[in-house]
Amino acid sequence: MGKRALAATVLLVGVVAAQDGAAWKLPAAGPEVLLKLKLSKRTYILGPESRAPKEADGPERIQPKRESYDQGLLKVARYQIEHGELDKAEKLIAEVVERNTADAGALTLKALLLHKQGKPKQALAALRESLIQNRRNPDAWRLLRQVAKDLGRKVVRPRFRIRAWVKQVRKGIEVAFAPDTEKNFPWIYYASARAVYRYEGEFQAAFPEAKEYRFTFREQLFAIGALVRGTESEQKENKVASDLKRLLRESRKKDVVAYVFWATYPEPLPATPEACFGALRPKLERYFDEHIVVNR
Repeated sequence: MGKRALAATVLLVGVVAAQDGAAWKLPAAGPEVLLKLKLSKRTYILGPESRAPKEADGPERIQPKRESYDQGLLKVARYQIEHGELDKAEKLIAEVVERNTADAGALTLKALLLHKQGKPKQALAALRESLIQNRRNPDAWRLLRQVAKDLGRKVVRPRFRIRAWVKQVRKGIEVAFAPDTEKNFPWIYYASARAVYRYEGEFQAAFPEAKEYRFTFREQLFAIGALVRGTESEQKENKVASDLKRLLRESRKKDVVAYVFWATYPEPLPATPEACFGALRPKLERYFDEHIVVNR
């Protein structure tokens, strides 16, 4: 490759990397999302509710689909681990992981095997990867606590409760929040931003190739960005809840995107990672290593 071609390639890679990084910054959407809904031709029903529906905060467990053949192999491997046949189990798990490196269940089982083999550092690495692929797996979190204890460390799992939602109802599109106290008013900006992203063109602009709407982590960042800006505005005149104060602290750090990824569970993410996800991964890994598995 000539020097000019090499330079062009390096430049192109740099541009792509910059675009990738830009995809994972907290958007600057703010209270203006409310105005967009009011000006829309769609029927939006805005307002507070007494309680949030169960789905607002997302499920605790998600079981991604896998091929029945691999499902059978992992079932056998788990049985073998339980009965001390670790070498046999290792071969079966490796076969599944080789076919699908993103199989979170297989990675969790691999971590359990490594834990039984007395290899806590390797088990920790496998669990970190498993939870990045599917952080809605209680089994992985329980095993993580055991592995961390073996290493003389502890797990501090971040959680940020979602208090607002968007859903289709008979009369239109419900855009609502459930404030436990008046200090939680800024959640209306989160709900409004979700509606703007889903119905007012933001999703189509971000994913022009998509044939139908699907929830993405970028939508969550768009909504959290509006929540942050709305909370900042509200805080100038009124007190805000402690969890919103925590979000503002995180927003002043470089860790806010990773915090949102690890701490929020609004809806199941798509099985296929979003484009540019590789650019986000180092942030997620660093946050895991520095803020989730910590020294006692």
